[in-house]
Amino acid sequence: MSRIDPATNTVVATVATGTATEGIVVDPNGLVYAAVSGALGVAGIDPATNAVSAVFSTGNEPRRMLIREHDLWVTNTGDGNVQILDLTKPRTPEN
Repeated sequence: MSRIDPATNTVVATVATGTATEGIVVDPNGLVYAAVSGALGVAGIDPATNAVSAVFSTGNEPRRMLIREHDLWVTNTGDGNVQILDLTKPRTPEN
């Protein structure tokens, strides 16, 4: 996934999230969440470090997301369902 500076329209950082990043959403604290279909999960990206700081497991083909309070709602299009993830309970990228 690439971070683009809107003032210069140039890539300023690249974050390795896996394959097939489908959608992103930003929480009120500025943490970026990317749905990664190829990895069957959601990657939480800290924009201060441009690194994955949290990982959440999902169903098949996570795509669209919505944040409501501490919940991340994810559409798993491969399973035909919606999954609700607790943002207070991520895994670290190494786990």
